[in-house]
Amino acid sequence: MIKIAVYSLKGGVGKTITAANLGHLYATHRTKKLKGTKRNSLRRVLLVDRDPQGNLSQYFSRYDVDGPVQLKPVGTEWPWLDIIPGNLSLSGIEDVALDVDCFADDYDLCLIDCPPALGKLTAGALRCADYLIIPIRLDAFSTHGLENLMQQLSYLQEAGFDAKVLGVLVTHDEPAWYRDDVKALLGERLPLFTTAISRSAWVAESTIEHKPLAELTGPDHHLKPMCIKPAWQYRRVMNEIVDRLSKLDRR
Repeated sequence: MIKIAVYSLKGGVGKTITAANLGHLYATHRTKKLKGTKRNSLRRVLLVDRDPQGNLSQYFSRYDVDGPVQLKPVGTEWPWLDIIPGNLSLSGIEDVALDVDCFADDYDLCLIDCPPALGKLTAGALRCADYLIIPIRLDAFSTHGLENLMQQLSYLQEAGFDAKVLGVLVTHDEPAWYRDDVKALLGERLPLFTTAISRSAWVAESTIEHKPLAELTGPDHHLKPMCIKPAWQYRRVMNEIVDRLSKLDRR
């Protein structure tokens, strides 16, 4: 099982939407297969909500406001997509280490939604992860922001975190005079995904309806599945992830 943490210390950059839609697209066979996956594999995906706000759990209607969270997978509406939910009780648990290796035989891919703070919950998630995806918004980024991010990653390395940066993902992307310059600056220092996720009202609608972007169809939607721009953009990102993991495996 490959474990990827979706990590950023900034809120509002799209961590939850990213984890949810990458996991959903892979589990529903809309992307390339991870290397080593059997031909008839079910492409089983485990999502992990480590944010006490429980946004990922709410996205899939698996948020339980009462009582402590049970740190075990529960199903979603999609057969091969499960989630370990989170809620406010996460902030009070003593043992914040995350161990999903006990489920390794049951899943091919694990995506972990981290809280926007470098506390114990985030540290536990990062120690568990093999790789990091870092979503950013260019309108909230700068040279100072890049240096701050590099310092964070340097600290994680010094603290013994082994997870490698798989890619930086630009979200809320829109035309702006600074866009190409900031992307070029990022690409010089860190691996940057070729595909960016556009700013789109579909993302908000996806959250309100508790449906992944690829499922936004029906009487109120004139578009067919996967015609929504951020849906196929996330598919491209997932395909880039598969390609990058394949290249890393050959090294």
